[in-house]
Amino acid sequence: MSESEHIEAFEQWLGSPIASALAVFIEEYGGSFVGEQCVIYAPADLRERNECYETRQYCPGWITIGDDGGGRAVMVSPTLSPSGVFLVDHGVMTEDCFLQVAGDLSEWARLGFRYTD
Repeated sequence: MSESEHIEAFEQWLGSPIASALAVFIEEYGGSFVGEQCVIYAPADLRERNECYETRQYCPGWITIGDDGGGRAVMVSPTLSPSGVFLVDHGVMTEDCFLQVAGDLSEWARLGFRYTD
């Protein structure tokens, strides 16, 4: 299955399309480490990671696209509205615990995928 087919399968599981800019981002960076610690999940892994962390249950309207290797998920809105990129501890995956790391995916990439603790 191609990366775009994996993204389409994820969208079917999600029940709605994801923003085209998000799909491009996942296709470009998916399956790789970015910055010093973060990994962006490969398109083939998106569903499994979101099921594992029960993202739909604990963070409805959000998806996990990666993690920081230290117990925190990288969260975005699948529609990129709002456009921010957030970290949240896997143990308290609720929107009120989000830490914004960038205004959008392209800003986060320009910043070298950095975030502050």
